[in-house]
Amino acid sequence: MYRPREATAGEALKRAFVVGVNPFAAFGDIVARPDSLGPVLCLLLFTITYTACDALVLSKVYLYTASGPLVRPQAYWVGDSLRVVEVNYTSLKRVGPPGEEHFALLNMLALGAGVSAWLAWTVGIWVAMKVVGGPPAPSALMGGYVLSFRFYEYLARLVTLLWFLSRVPKIEVIVAPQSATRPPELTLKLLSLTSLALASVAGLRTALWALTAFFTVWGVVVATAALKRGYEPMHKAVAGGLIAYLLSLLVQSLSQYLLILTLQPPRG
Repeated sequence: MYRPREATAGEALKRAFVVGVNPFAAFGDIVARPDSLGPVLCLLLFTITYTACDALVLSKVYLYTASGPLVRPQAYWVGDSLRVVEVNYTSLKRVGPPGEEHFALLNMLALGAGVSAWLAWTVGIWVAMKVVGGPPAPSALMGGYVLSFRFYEYLARLVTLLWFLSRVPKIEVIVAPQSATRPPELTLKLLSLTSLALASVAGLRTALWALTAFFTVWGVVVATAALKRGYEPMHKAVAGGLIAYLLSLLVQSLSQYLLILTLQPPRG
């Protein structure tokens, strides 16, 4: 029996970049000549850019603690810097920038996001193939390659953040003292509070919303290409792409929620 030549490492690397920009051409070749390296490369590229986005924001943070009643977090400008507070304070204690342990946790979160995205797309594509029919295909392989478009999404997000945050020298974050003693909880809190602060940067929210809207549509296109596999009818591929995309969102949201729960410290 004739067996097609397997993709080389160089071809797998090329595929990892091509899927995100020309998915219909790429997935036909991927199904015909599967490889195991490409999805891992897509995971690595996604993880790097995901980490870089959060690390860029965290590198702007300067942390303070303050005693007092907790309030609804709010962000405002203090000169050229942004300040976000969760405490109704009268005096501050300087802590400093986030430490190495917080950036290490960012790496863990990014890897968790990448693995959960791969799992989510694998489940979504597998279910979609069962619904729309057609010959079987390696859903885990295609689910990994779909991460190529997420790499481009976070790369665009990184460039956008670099542009807008170049005008923000510092983000002052003021939290309760107990929050600063638990690195996992503090890291999650910093990501949440800095997101609130970023909304105060003129134009940034609109730019990030536009990116999200574009890559939502493009994600459905990439999923459609994965379901078409080079030979399926387009109407089946579109239906399957929508199913895969929606299921991937559901599974990834659940996975991310469980990951965050594991990082939360025990209470009591």
